Order: sequence, then structure tokens, then C-alpha cells
Amino acid sequence: MPSRNMEDIALYIKGMKFKRRLFGVDEKDVFEQLELLQKEYRNAFQVMEERYKAKLEEKENQLLKYQKWYGQARQKLRKFAEEEE
Repeated sequence: MPSRNMEDIALYIKGMKFKRRLFGVDEKDVFEQLELLQKEYRNAFQVMEERYKAKLEEKENQLLKYQKWYGQARQKLRKFAEEEE
């Protein structure tokens, strides 16, 4: 299951189980599990990165809209000021 956030990763870690050996755990299995955990972190990072890029793009579009509105309002004020003179 690809992780989407840190809570998903925490659940993944809680569910991790290692193969046992006579004196501990199977080292190969531990490294395989750690590799899978790293993939989960990468997936979560990519999801967060995409989310933040989308938010940034949304804010940039909002800023451009306000800049356009501000430019139009300034032009109207200039015209109004010129007409008053």
C-alpha cells in the first residue's frame, strides 16, 4: 500500500514483522523490510510534494488575479483623477 502521509508510515512500521532466527532476526529480511519502508517514505514524499506544488500554483494564480485587478483599479483611478482636473 503506497503511503500518502506520515500516519500511514507509522501504521506501516507498527505492522512490520521480521523473520526470526535462533539468535535474533534474519538480517536479510531486516534489510528487505527497510528497503520497503524507504519506498513508503518516497511515496509519501511524492504525494506531499504534489500537494504542495498544487497549492503553490493555486496561490500564484490567485496572486496574478489580484495583480490584474489592482492594475485595472489603478487605471480607473487615474482616468477618474484626469477627468477631475
